[in-house]
Amino acid sequence: MNAYKVGLDIGSTTAKMVVLDKDGTTVLFSGYKRHQAKIQECLLGFLYQIKEQLGDIPLSFHITGSVGMGISEKCSLPFVQEVVAATNYVRREHPHTATMIDIGGEDAKVVFFQDGQATDLRMNGNCAGGTGAFIDQMAILLGVSIDELNELALRSNQVYSIASRCGVFCKTDIQNLIAKNISKENIEILEAIPLNQNYIINVPLVSQYAQAGYLCGYQDAAYMETLPTIPFIIDHEAKGNYVAFEVRGDSMNDGTEESYLEGDRLLCREIYSQYWVESKLHYTKWDFVIIHEEGILVKRIIDHNMDNHTITIHSLNSMYPDRVIDLAEVKQIFNVIELQRPRRR
Repeated sequence: MNAYKVGLDIGSTTAKMVVLDKDGTTVLFSGYKRHQAKIQECLLGFLYQIKEQLGDIPLSFHITGSVGMGISEKCSLPFVQEVVAATNYVRREHPHTATMIDIGGEDAKVVFFQDGQATDLRMNGNCAGGTGAFIDQMAILLGVSIDELNELALRSNQVYSIASRCGVFCKTDIQNLIAKNISKENIEILEAIPLNQNYIINVPLVSQYAQAGYLCGYQDAAYMETLPTIPFIIDHEAKGNYVAFEVRGDSMNDGTEESYLEGDRLLCREIYSQYWVESKLHYTKWDFVIIHEEGILVKRIIDHNMDNHTITIHSLNSMYPDRVIDLAEVKQIFNVIELQRPRRR
């Protein structure tokens, strides 16, 4: 049966629905609503509107959005990840686009295009600043609708500075401007709130079971390509050699928040050998993954003796004594940058 095409986007704060004709070229219905966490009620409202406007017609659904995945699983409907959906649309309908910005209720995503292909994705961290929730709150504070914000901004004639690191402080600054009777038009043109830009990188993962192979193959590009990769989000552009290592054993587990548990995945950046052979390691700032001829060690370094060319490694677990290692026995040293911890019961 040839059905009408429906796109349903259920985000953290709003739901959007579009119905296209059977050719997928003409919009027959569109709806936008804040769902207030009443998802079922909101969707039924859309469906009733569609039936009133278009009658009893067959529909073919595709769902996206941060909340949409649960709906798609529950109803056995196709799901498309929201950034993928938006990227595919831009590539098809606006092939000359260089940058796409998707401002959601809880995060913001920026996709960069080159020659019609998506080349990079950046997003902010878990912060209200620069997201749809923040924009929504500012509209409420000013007593206007979202649609009126742009119109106000076009009529501004002065720029005021506000806090750019925190949405809470930014809101306070805007409240102070309101108290000073600054016009709504000029409040709408403020110094830009920068995204806490994050970078998504995919790095090879050396699991517990691959550590022996890594000791032999870490210099072999063909071997490294056989390793699975996992994504990490970092707050700076990735430069250098990044590898993820899975923690093995309990030597770095002392029961505190600083512990590394067995199975934890550590994003690590290599410290090239000239920086630990010819100069002293900055060992007070980092934990380390040390590729030793005997195995892969996750440790702290508490001393670096330049004269003897040795390092002293330390375990958080007091059952493991400190140990002095000759750097001639070390193949690689990595800083621990980020931690991924699998969900445990």
